[in-house]
Amino acid sequence: MFIKRLYFFSLLLLCFLFGAVSATVYETLTSKETRRSRRIRTSDVVKQIDMSEEQRKLLNSVLEESRQRMVELNRSIRPELSKIRQESRDKMRQILTDEQRLQFDQLIAQRDSLRYTPTDSGQTQPKTKK
Repeated sequence: MFIKRLYFFSLLLLCFLFGAVSATVYETLTSKETRRSRRIRTSDVVKQIDMSEEQRKLLNSVLEESRQRMVELNRSIRPELSKIRQESRDKMRQILTDEQRLQFDQLIAQRDSLRYTPTDSGQTQPKTKK
């Protein structure tokens, strides 16, 4: 029984960590605060190495292109991340009793409602910070 519980809690922890990491990555890539702080850091670098205006424009272009690529990568892997998360949850549910399953489902639904927003198509997407 101890091994089953340990296995269950390990899977539960992995599932939550995986969800937290993927949501954090998405929020980091899309957050206005992060963009602002990135600009501040970039501005510091520009000042320290005395870049010309043309170099600054090129640097901003490179940074924006990289940011867009990261956002697209995140979008492309999100379905696979969701699939893995759901498979993990399904495996965890198999370990639980009926009563535990109900509690587990309630906890997961509560957590998901804090992290995800339904879209018009019925899918969900990570909530963004305001």
